[in-house]
Amino acid sequence: MSTLLIKNGTIVTSEGTYRGDVFCKDEKIALIGESLDCEADRVVDASGIRKLL
Repeated sequence: MSTLLIKNGTIVTSEGTYRGDVFCKDEKIALIGESLDCEADRVVDASGIRKLL
């Protein structure tokens, strides 16, 4: 079982956008929220990643 935590990304939903975290377990999204404190095999800080338009 592998886990991944993506911190400080931009979450886009039908309600709007916000900064948050995504926790993935076995290549599936398991949890989305703000300031998640999950134990993960790999942690990625997405705060500096920007999409080029």
